[in-house]
Amino acid sequence: MHRRRLSKKRVVNEALRAALAPQASPTMSYEPPVHHTALAPGLDLAGFNRLADELEDQAIIEIATRSAR
Repeated sequence: MHRRRLSKKRVVNEALRAALAPQASPTMSYEPPVHHTALAPGLDLAGFNRLADELEDQAIIEIATRSAR
């Protein structure tokens, strides 16, 4: 940025355009590792989502009550 005398916005836009432009041969490729897992019997993914929602709701209520004081 400094050497080319460019704004941060221009550098970010150029980087995004370069990364999103179609390329004949990709220069970099990343494949995340695959992990095959199974939940233990009796564990329910929906239950985890409900718990996360409840914890988030509690945090929001706590923040709201603090800011109301």
